[in-house]
Amino acid sequence: MKTGNKKTIVFLAVIVLSLTVLVLSALLIFNVKKVTIKGNERYSKEEIKELLLKNIPLENTIFVWYKYKIAKNINIPFMDAVEMNIISPSEIEFTVYEKKVLGYVECLGVKMYFDTDGIVVESTTASKDIAPKISGLVFDHVLMDEKIPVEDEDVFNCILDVTKMLDKYKLSPDKIDFKSLSNIKLKFKDAVVYLGADKYLKEKCSNLSAIVQEISSKSGILHMENFDGNDDSISFEIKNKN
Repeated sequence: MKTGNKKTIVFLAVIVLSLTVLVLSALLIFNVKKVTIKGNERYSKEEIKELLLKNIPLENTIFVWYKYKIAKNINIPFMDAVEMNIISPSEIEFTVYEKKVLGYVECLGVKMYFDTDGIVVESTTASKDIAPKISGLVFDHVLMDEKIPVEDEDVFNCILDVTKMLDKYKLSPDKIDFKSLSNIKLKFKDAVVYLGADKYLKEKCSNLSAIVQEISSKSGILHMENFDGNDDSISFEIKNKN
């Protein structure tokens, strides 16, 4: 073998060996050992960590960086955005932004939570006190990451309007019942609010936010169905508990 060829082979071997050492070093040094999670509300830090590091080869810091900084591939239904920072080669920090959940419907015993666009972002059989139950909707199936396919789109749009307004005024009913567009009811413990139609919705919610703590400790009906902008049209009908 010629001397020149030997030198070329040796040179290539050195290059390959150096690259191998670099790759192995990167895999060993840039290995996620500590993860800090911030911003989570409905899910635990461990649940978030497991979802974010799922399918990351060897839980390598470089691959994590590429996924969330370059590719920005979140692909988690209930997550709006994720910010990722490398603290050190073995430590990373995530700040997560969960999608706002407005309510849930039940389908075959499963609670399907939907966001501000009516898209299902979470499903569970467990009880979670994060959003009101919505009844009165008619549908034949519900799928994750898709909008709830209701028969009456006007009713569903009304539901979104009502739940958004309730959220704005920090009102958290246990249940919202939509019998029709003109017959909306809210349940706060043993108190039921006859909201009526969504007319004067902002004013109704504003008034309700001022008295909700008082009425929720009682058993009865708050009549707001005839509300016309005048507080005198609101009355509370007390019912004795049997």
